[in-house]
Amino acid sequence: MSIAIGTPGNSVRVKVVMDRFLGPTLVVATLLFLSPLAVWSLSKDAVKGAIGLLLGLGVIVLFGRFHPTYRAMIRDFRASSRWEKGAHGEMAVGDVLARLPDSYVVFHDYHPMDSQGRPVAWNVDHLVVGPTGVFVIETKNYSQARVEPASKSSFTRKNVKQADGNAIAFKKCLTAWSRGALQDQFVRPLLVYAQTNAYVVQPHEGRVKVIPLKWLEHDIGDQTGNQLDADVVYRIARVLFSQLRWEFREDFRSQYARIEAASRELKMARADQGAAARHDGPAAPTLPTATLDAATPAVCPRCGAPLVRHIATQGARAGKAFLGCSNYRQTTCRYIFELD
Repeated sequence: MSIAIGTPGNSVRVKVVMDRFLGPTLVVATLLFLSPLAVWSLSKDAVKGAIGLLLGLGVIVLFGRFHPTYRAMIRDFRASSRWEKGAHGEMAVGDVLARLPDSYVVFHDYHPMDSQGRPVAWNVDHLVVGPTGVFVIETKNYSQARVEPASKSSFTRKNVKQADGNAIAFKKCLTAWSRGALQDQFVRPLLVYAQTNAYVVQPHEGRVKVIPLKWLEHDIGDQTGNQLDADVVYRIARVLFSQLRWEFREDFRSQYARIEAASRELKMARADQGAAARHDGPAAPTLPTATLDAATPAVCPRCGAPLVRHIATQGARAGKAFLGCSNYRQTTCRYIFELD
């Protein structure tokens, strides 16, 4: 079971509660305030009281219609059912991520702080850090099962842009938080549709992988290339945890203790292995398990797609091997890595 920090769909549920109860509460409070005033005015002068009451209601209506804050509140109130559906989608994704092994750390509703101690302008539905890499997950939950490609659907286009933008913003912050140590760490953006029987027409939209919920566990667990060492996983998790609000960190201190315990156990196990190796002498040489050494990339550093081995057929390097981006036909990414 993965180590989970945060509650899936929490910010959406708060928004739903606010929009379902804040609007009616304001209306009731306004009426309670106006009613005694209207009764008092009518008892003094019926005509002036009625005119005052109508003017008061008119001011409230005009203020609510033209003031941008209240316009946004009314729109949000009308969309509260959609947000509630989104919260259910995030909880369904959280259930799937909970099934990942304990070598994975999952952050739900990740909303870090900036250098001034204020919440940043973006937040991520789910962050996953594990042996197969770092994933930024954006969740959507619609009524329609079929998900059209971005070229045909403005909703898909907007969602892909949001997922890609969150991944870019997170990567910049991760680089800054680690003081450049994680600058080369690739972040995989995933757009997950949680509706029942979701069918995605086009799973690749540039750098963003668009998948139904039933693919999520497989897509995270079976990634090849860009494998992360367990110690790196725990380091990244500690960096991410340190950027959260203090009260949030206190709420999930026990989950963070699991990360610290796992990190200590890993270091002790490696120390024991090192001591055993020194005691037994140098280990016997082993055959290489792959034809590529550790310095050879397995995924494209530009778009994250797997690299494929080719043989040049023309030009000055004809007959020599190189690695090329497998995403070339979809995105025309021309990254190559010379093997010779």
